[in-house]
Amino acid sequence: MSKKIKLSSANLTMDTPTALFLAAMCGQSYMLLNGTGQIRLPEDFNITGIIQSSASTGTAPEPFGFVAESPHSVVAAFRGTVSPSDWMTDFMADQTEFDLVKDGGFTHRGFTALYKSLRPQLMRLIEQTSARKPLFVTGHSLGAALATLASIDLAANVRGRAPIIYTFGSPRVGNGGFARTFGKYVPRSFRLANSQDLVAHLPPLIFKDPRTEVIYYYSHVSELYELDFNGGSVAGNHVLVGYFKALAAEDPEFALAMCRNPIGWCPHEQILPGQGS
Repeated sequence: MSKKIKLSSANLTMDTPTALFLAAMCGQSYMLLNGTGQIRLPEDFNITGIIQSSASTGTAPEPFGFVAESPHSVVAAFRGTVSPSDWMTDFMADQTEFDLVKDGGFTHRGFTALYKSLRPQLMRLIEQTSARKPLFVTGHSLGAALATLASIDLAANVRGRAPIIYTFGSPRVGNGGFARTFGKYVPRSFRLANSQDLVAHLPPLIFKDPRTEVIYYYSHVSELYELDFNGGSVAGNHVLVGYFKALAAEDPEFALAMCRNPIGWCPHEQILPGQGS
């Protein structure tokens, strides 16, 4: 398995083995904050580089993800909320114009500011990879929002790149205008959400800023692939481990084989910083 990982790039429907592999990649993005910050990947993947950024509040740089490449594909993976500054980013739910793409609509101010701060690093790392290989972008929670913004940006502004995106527990990222333009640029987009995951319902469809009383409208991007698991709590219904286990139950044979090498790289075998929130 470790020498022959080939992600599905042609399917117009959600591919469970690909989703499992990318969920494991998301798990490794959390490991950047754990101890030595080392990432463990199957041996046919090499790390191109780490994506670091200062949070939108101007705090010290934090790692938010990485880009990796194999003989068959390129993957950019982003982690979710862990630090206090990440939580502050989540709560900045008023909207700003998404000016990186024509007719980009309006997007969550906190997510957008954070994405723009890490964008130069992401673009530089993507340029170091082969444009002939399919590009997968993935993320969990806050990382799913970053993956969404990155995918439309890459599709619109980097020639020859047509990202395939898988997200887990994504919040809403922008308004209806953004969602429509996203759909035009990123047709292969798979949004996996637990029916009991509160984060997947935030910000609400109609959000009233408590400070200014301005009303903003939010819409989800792409078609939903719904999972249904009960993690026993609000956090338990959102953690990446829950998503991985629910997907593994759909294809247990593949999940078992995939997780054998390297040992411990799958998220159900890890204690993730912040518990994958």
